[in-house]
Amino acid sequence: MEVKWHVLRQCLLILINRAERCGFDTIHIDEDSYWTILREERFNFGADTVSPQIGIGSLHDDYASLKQLLERDEVCSSINIDRLAYLLLAISHSIDSSGKPFC
Repeated sequence: MEVKWHVLRQCLLILINRAERCGFDTIHIDEDSYWTILREERFNFGADTVSPQIGIGSLHDDYASLKQLLERDEVCSSINIDRLAYLLLAISHSIDSSGKPFC
């Protein structure tokens, strides 16, 4: 599978615009900690696969790290994509749990 950045960018903008139109200008997230699977094990489904090691992440730390990109792009690394993904999962959960429609 090939993924194009411009397609992801457009999809993310559509979703952000929709959320804002539906009244989700600010997203309140009650949770901080979440479960993670180590990057090396996340996509390993081979015959010799054992249960993956589980870790704990922090949405607060992820958001703080991502905000640093706005000040200094030299702190940019691929781990920031993981951080963004976990935040997007938490945002999705928060919107779904709000009881408000995602127009």
